[in-house]
Amino acid sequence: MHTEVPVTTGLMPGRIRRTRAEAASATRVLLRRSRANPDRYVETAELFMEANQPDSAVAVYREGIAAVPGSFYLHDLLGRLYVRLGRDSLAAA
Repeated sequence: MHTEVPVTTGLMPGRIRRTRAEAASATRVLLRRSRANPDRYVETAELFMEANQPDSAVAVYREGIAAVPGSFYLHDLLGRLYVRLGRDSLAAA
């Protein structure tokens, strides 16, 4: 006789989001060591987006732009993120 065991999947997304948020926070610490590398900012912002923390992603892009002002890549990604968030007026700035 085979008995099915119900699986609760509702807890997993929250656990994944929390793990991604923790990873993003830890990655922020690493940014202090490699401030001139735009890729570190992109990776951290993407982790925050995966953790459903878009405002933190925006903050990371803005920090990256302050640290590496000549990075077109960071400016472009921040603008795209603003558009995704419905903040078109900020994207144009």
